[in-house]
Parts: sequence; C-alpha cells; structure tokens
Amino acid sequence: MRPDRREAMRVLGALAIAPSLVLGAAPLSARTAKLVTAPQGRRVLERKLVRALPDGKAIIVTRRWQCEFRTGSSGFEVLGQQVGVSVDAPEKLAALAEIEEGRVDAGPFPAQLDQSGRLLDYQPTQSPGAVARAVDEALLMVEKKDDASQRADAASFLRDLQAAGSTLISKAPQDLFFPNPGTHRESRAIELPGGGSGSFELTISAEAEAETGVLKSHKRDIVTRVADSERFSSESWSLTAG
Repeated sequence: MRPDRREAMRVLGALAIAPSLVLGAAPLSARTAKLVTAPQGRRVLERKLVRALPDGKAIIVTRRWQCEFRTGSSGFEVLGQQVGVSVDAPEKLAALAEIEEGRVDAGPFPAQLDQSGRLLDYQPTQSPGAVARAVDEALLMVEKKDDASQRADAASFLRDLQAAGSTLISKAPQDLFFPNPGTHRESRAIELPGGGSGSFELTISAEAEAETGVLKSHKRDIVTRVADSERFSSESWSLTAG
C-alpha cells in the first residue's frame, strides 16, 4: 500500500528538522589530529542556511561575522561579531524574514580552540548512527501530531522547526575553523507507516587552505525522499580575508 502525497509531505516536514539533530562534524576517528597555526589578520566567516518549505520554495539565511584569531597558552581564541545578514524567503513569510534580519546572532563566538584547531567544550550532535536516530526521532514526532491536515501546513512546519530548536540556526561543527578535508556520507532507507519507502542522506564536505589548514569551505547537505517528493536542506560555511 503506497502512502498518499499528504503522508509523504508530513514525513518530509518532520525530517526537515533533522539538520539540527545530525548536522555536526565528521566522526572524530576520520580526522587527523595535528598542531595548527592561527591565521594572521581579520577574516570574515559566512554561514548560509537553506531550509526547504513544503511548497517547494525555501528560506535562505546568510550571516557574516568579522573575526580574528588570537594565540593562547593552550590553543586559540577566535573573537567575532556579526557584520551582515540577509534573508531570502517567500512573501508569505516576510514577517519571519524581517525578524531574522533584525536579530543579532553571536554565531560560534567567542570560540575556544585546542592546539589542533577543534572547538573546546563541544557537545557533538554527529556520531556514527546519527542519521538513523534522526529518522527515528522525526517519525516519532509525526506520530505525535493529532491533526493530519496540519502536518503538511507551512506554518505548522515552521513551528516544528522552532520546537526542535532549529529556528534557522544549527550548531557549528567541531572542526569548523580547521576542517579535515574530504567528504563523508551517511544514509538510511525509510520504511513508512502504512507502506511505502523513502531515503534520508547526509553529506558533509570540507576544504581547507593547503598551507595553513584553515577553513575554506564546510558544507552539510541533507536530502530526504519520500514517494515522489523530495526535500533539501543545507548549511555552508566559508572563511575569507576581511
């Protein structure tokens, strides 16, 4: 028995909260710990968040922080402040866009790094099996809904994002400033209540400057597919001279 489109959309809506559950760094075992050197001068850190909506449109929030690295006795401190924000959203979500544009986000600052460039006091959200746990959590949230007609509604979808702690914000990866270059993928098939199937895929890719090892780009993508529906979410970071 194949699930109808409403069933597919409600599952996709719940899975769209998964970035806040699984978007973290690649497994620690995949990284090579080594001492790094803090870059000189000011830099601009940019984060772009893309969140798909049930109607196929998306909210895109881009923030920029000017930052500076300082060397300490046991690692580094990175200080930064927001210098720009832009929000691209459908007209019906203009109020949400205005709120986001007016909000000052501290981002990952101030950041304390160890001598290998990893964030200290970090509580990881990504570990082996994170995708499986995220899917289970999303499906559980779906089943707790009482009104099926509200499950695919855009406003309800956004409330689910906020309730899950997303609110267009996600946690920075532990290796944000000195990433381990390469690509990591994790996926899981989804067996839907009532029949049918889909898939959930997380891809993390990173690039670093060859000489310093400092961040060039760090991107995390999630694609969910249920029946004939697909939804995409992503978060990308970059660091440039500024």
